[in-house]
Amino acid sequence: MHLVYLHPGTVAGSVGGLHLDGKTESGLRQYAASWPGRITAVVRAAEKDGVGEGAFEKDGYTIVVARDVKGAIAALKPSAVLALHRHDSDTLFSLGFPVVLTSENSITERTAQQLVRTSSPLDRARVRVGAHRLEKSFRRSARRAAGLQCNGFAAWDAYARENRNPFFFHDHRITQEDLDATEGSPVWDGSRPLRVAFSGRLTAIKGPQYALQMAQELGVGRAPVEIVFLGEGEQRGSLEKAAPPNTRFLGVLDFETQWKSYVRENVDVMVLPHPQGDPSCTYFEALGCGAPILGFANSTLAPLVDRSAAGWVVQGASELSRAVFELLENPERISSARDAGLAYMHGSDFENVSSARVRHILESVD
Repeated sequence: MHLVYLHPGTVAGSVGGLHLDGKTESGLRQYAASWPGRITAVVRAAEKDGVGEGAFEKDGYTIVVARDVKGAIAALKPSAVLALHRHDSDTLFSLGFPVVLTSENSITERTAQQLVRTSSPLDRARVRVGAHRLEKSFRRSARRAAGLQCNGFAAWDAYARENRNPFFFHDHRITQEDLDATEGSPVWDGSRPLRVAFSGRLTAIKGPQYALQMAQELGVGRAPVEIVFLGEGEQRGSLEKAAPPNTRFLGVLDFETQWKSYVRENVDVMVLPHPQGDPSCTYFEALGCGAPILGFANSTLAPLVDRSAAGWVVQGASELSRAVFELLENPERISSARDAGLAYMHGSDFENVSSARVRHILESVD
């Protein structure tokens, strides 16, 4: 059997260094461990200064770079096509092959992500009108797909009922080996400063500005808390200028070789105050490294905490620091949430989730 994955981005760079993003490549390698046949990733060639069209062999799969991605898929004659659930997903069905879509956001999340970047009342109104217009195509493609893989609660609630074969999962890269390593990592008992981290792009949509407000308020209150920001983005300069002495910026850590071990050994609580509910991998990767989550009651974290008890949700930025002060007085809450997070992740490691997604694709096209 031949699985074709339609990559939503482009590929650029020299042929010798051809690669997709690390997350996609690790996912394709893991699919290859259980898919009964070939796997090909089709990716659109960049308009300028990109890799030329062609097929490039990788470890366990092939990358096909093409300007006409639909034509490339048709030529491969796949048993199944796996693609992101988008407003233009309908165009894939005309190829005549079974299509399984991966849905990540509902209309609420897609709209919120655009509104974060928009301040004009007229532009905000246009965003809302445009989102509702596109919603019809999202629902139509969800109904037409051979299977629908819903990454997170919001996508499941929005589209699962539209499809005859929906599947729920959390996308992350925490392996069983990672979970085993975390079992022996230190647990905060109140005898040293509490170590809190924000991890993600330093851009408004991820909420680092709220984490900094929390750091400032904790600094004013002289709380025994150490705070680090992991990541880069356009807000880093302004955040660093306003940061109190209890705060450090460490930049981007390589996920496999640095991030997981750093969080496992140096983070007691992960603060992720995302103003919208995209199904960020960081929620689950933090839990898998033993760091319970403090953040906003959005459509991902609120149901996650409700089902797992692996963290705490608040309604606004001013409540983040109050929540930390309460945790300082009750170390056992952190230990309990940490254990709950690990329990939630057990059985849902990267290997098991990938195998289950492959089984779902096979069932959808059988």
